[in-house]
Amino acid sequence: QGLSQSSVYAIAQDYKGFIWIGTKDGLNKYDSRKIKIYRNNSKDSTSIGYNHIHSILEDSRRRLWIGTLRGLNLYDRDFDRFRRIAWSDLGIGEQEPLVYHIMENSMRQVYLATSNGIYRIKEAKVPVAERIFDRKEANRKRVGKYFLNVNYIYESPQGKMWICAQEAVISLRNGID
Repeated sequence: QGLSQSSVYAIAQDYKGFIWIGTKDGLNKYDSRKIKIYRNNSKDSTSIGYNHIHSILEDSRRRLWIGTLRGLNLYDRDFDRFRRIAWSDLGIGEQEPLVYHIMENSMRQVYLATSNGIYRIKEAKVPVAERIFDRKEANRKRVGKYFLNVNYIYESPQGKMWICAQEAVISLRNGID
């Protein structure tokens, strides 16, 4: 049995040694013997939210985050299922953003680089993705106006945050907030 699809967009190894592979047609978990494929099932709210996987991160708390073409999922290892993460600023019927990249900074905060700007996970019993940096915020900080598509976030060893967007790369000395 092979991968669900041959175009691989993300790959990560978790603390248990499993290899997680994100493709255009599902999330694949490889255990050194076989591949288990996770796909969206519209009749199952605990299935992965969308099949096109763009990013994978296991954070320092050993939580596995899966970013897709339409949203963010948190894997529940105990029950082998997914929780779809809510977005603080989306209205009814609005499409969830594409999650290009997921990163955890040195303060153990999880950030999302998305098609709608930068989000941070607001920690709670049920985590929520909270938008903290978008085109409007970029204008206020005088760092440009083209920050709708944020592709990547990086924290340097000195704590400087680098944001790679569709039409700009900037650094912020005092973090993103």
